[in-house]
Amino acid sequence: MKRMALIHPVLYTFIAVFYLYLPVSKSISPFEMLRPLGGMLILLVFVALVLLKTVKNTNEAGVYLSLFVFAFYFERSVFELVFPVMIAILLIYFLFKRIQKRQANFKEVNIVLGLLGFALFLGGVVKFVQLLADIDMAYYQQLSALEKQPLLTELNVQRDENPDIYYLILDGYGRADILNELYGFDNSAFIDELNARGFVVPELVRSNYPQTVFSVSSTLNMDYFQSFAPGLDDSHLWWLLEPYVDESQTRLLLEEMDYQSVSFAVNWTVTDNHKTDIYYSPEKINVSEFENYLLSNTLLKMFIPLIDRIAYVPASYDAHRELINYTLDTLPNIANLPGDYFVYAHLLAFHPPFVFDENGSPINRDGKFSLNNDENYSGETERIEKYIHGYVGQMKYLNKRILEMVDEIVERSSTPPIIILQADHGPGMYVDFASIENTCLHERFSPFVAYYFPGVDEKTVPDDITLVNTFRVVFNEYFDANLPLLQNQYYFGETPRYPYRMQELDLKQIDQVCQ
Repeated sequence: MKRMALIHPVLYTFIAVFYLYLPVSKSISPFEMLRPLGGMLILLVFVALVLLKTVKNTNEAGVYLSLFVFAFYFERSVFELVFPVMIAILLIYFLFKRIQKRQANFKEVNIVLGLLGFALFLGGVVKFVQLLADIDMAYYQQLSALEKQPLLTELNVQRDENPDIYYLILDGYGRADILNELYGFDNSAFIDELNARGFVVPELVRSNYPQTVFSVSSTLNMDYFQSFAPGLDDSHLWWLLEPYVDESQTRLLLEEMDYQSVSFAVNWTVTDNHKTDIYYSPEKINVSEFENYLLSNTLLKMFIPLIDRIAYVPASYDAHRELINYTLDTLPNIANLPGDYFVYAHLLAFHPPFVFDENGSPINRDGKFSLNNDENYSGETERIEKYIHGYVGQMKYLNKRILEMVDEIVERSSTPPIIILQADHGPGMYVDFASIENTCLHERFSPFVAYYFPGVDEKTVPDDITLVNTFRVVFNEYFDANLPLLQNQYYFGETPRYPYRMQELDLKQIDQVCQ
């Protein structure tokens, strides 16, 4: 019976974490629950030891432990749903004892709490099974062969020293004509500076998809996601493409040639690849997207100031600014490391929220930090004006930082590096994923791209290249891969509920000028 007193607080901890996970399960892998769950169980053990020394009664301590879990671990809406049920059951129990004219005891209370805990735990298991039930077995079969079937089995390369490869995702950075047309911003000075440094800037580049996870995974795997991740039409889970970002064909091939992989922390779990050989973060410990969500939505938020001293907590606009500047400051340091490196950095820097003005000074913002597009203004005209002002101001500052970063990388590199400055898609001022008719496809499918390919004829890069072919060009020109460039294709989701269900677009739709 004493064991039951300590089991139900553990069950409620599992339940609390899972029900916190459900609202974000679309974009966050369930594996992200493991570390915070471990930390919460350790805290629970500490509280239990204190209680057992204070109360001296295991059954009484068990009740207090569950109350602690409910108070600190449960998200408010779930707490408001479950806690009244627990109180109602306990009131019924005490009323029943009163009718029997018998004294209630903590042993029986623990039985009631344990039964409720097991019922809620089983309900969570059922929900979890339902969450994964719409994933076709073809996905798992393809995923299991990920490391065994690289796109190329042999690369015939004889080099004394390979170039470092920098793949920098400038999230939401728009093509020059789009910025002129929709944002009233002339970006030619920045492009002229890149051209003077030897960059190729294709003028008709287009993205294959309008969303980050599809664009980045297809770029890194040099193929359309429908080919390398089949069977996902009935799923709504974004994180299913996360393994194809972490263990991409590009990374596997380069590691076969003794490249080491490097990545930088980013505030979005799906593209935050901490499985690389080297992982850079402003602090040694990086609070994950789910841990940040958990901290922000429970009473555990009171520990944020303490955690912030030992870990990077991406829960504020200041932290977002810190991460952008940290990434740009740290990237050139890789050129000083011995060996060959494939560097992957996702810069959420041309994506709301806009936190810098054109001089790099912080923009003070009200409200809770969020990476969602800015939509909470009084009207559509105000939203567009604020979006343009924030986007252009931040771009002016970051253009300067990017040029400084590029100059440092090239200067420090013993072998001329490959540098890919590539947006995953265009800006999102006129995007509505629930309606293709309400989306400016011309804006969203027009990303900025600039390639630094030393020793390669710039005519090798098609002016209308799409992102899926980027690394095909790299492997062909530098590693004699002889990969054919894929036919340009463009896809838009049929419904936000099922993001993997895509309709193919034609160029006429993509290039239609928005009104």
